[in-house]
Amino acid sequence: MHTTRVDLTFPHQYEIELEVDLSTEKIKRCYYYPEAVKEGRRDGFIVSVNPLKSSSWIGIFAPGYPKALTGVFSCPDEQSVCVVASGQAYFVQVYNPQIWEQVQAFPIWDIRVILEKQLLVLADFTVLTAYGPHGIVWVTDRLSWDGIKITDVTSDWIRGLAWDSPQEKNVEFIVDLRTGDHKGGSSP
Repeated sequence: MHTTRVDLTFPHQYEIELEVDLSTEKIKRCYYYPEAVKEGRRDGFIVSVNPLKSSSWIGIFAPGYPKALTGVFSCPDEQSVCVVASGQAYFVQVYNPQIWEQVQAFPIWDIRVILEKQLLVLADFTVLTAYGPHGIVWVTDRLSWDGIKITDVTSDWIRGLAWDSPQEKNVEFIVDLRTGDHKGGSSP
C-alpha cells in the first residue's frame, strides 16, 4: 500500500487536511496543478490548505511517477507548502495559491527536513536538491546512475547510497549541507 507522508516540522502558518470529499464539499477556492487554474480535472492528490489568516482552499495535484513519494511538507518559508504527488513536487504559497513552482527534480523518492540549516532536501534518482527560505540553495552534481537512498542525516551532512551501474552495486556518498559538495557516489 502506498502511504502518504506528512511532515510539518518547519514553523508554518496553515493547517492541512488530506481527507477531502469533493462530492460533498462546498468548494469556493479550488486549484488544479500544474496550471493553478480553477477549472480542471478532479483526480490527483487532494489537499485542503487552511491558512491561519485567510480563507481555505483546495489543491488537486497531478501525479508524476507511480510508487514514488506522496506527501505534504512544511517549508523553510513558513508561508509555503511543499506537496508531492507520486514523485511530482510543487511549492505553493498558502496565502496566494496561484503563486507556485513545479520542482524540476523528478521523480522525488525522499525528502528530508534539516531544521538546523533551514533546508528541505529532495532526492530524485540522481541528485539531491536543497530548498531554503528563498528557494533553491544548491543542487548536487550527479551522485548516482539511477537510485539514491539516504541513510543518515545530521545538521552538517547527508550520507547515503548511490547506484553504481558499471560495478552493479551501491556506493556511499556524503553531501555537505552548507554547500551541496559531495564525496563518493557514482555517476556516468
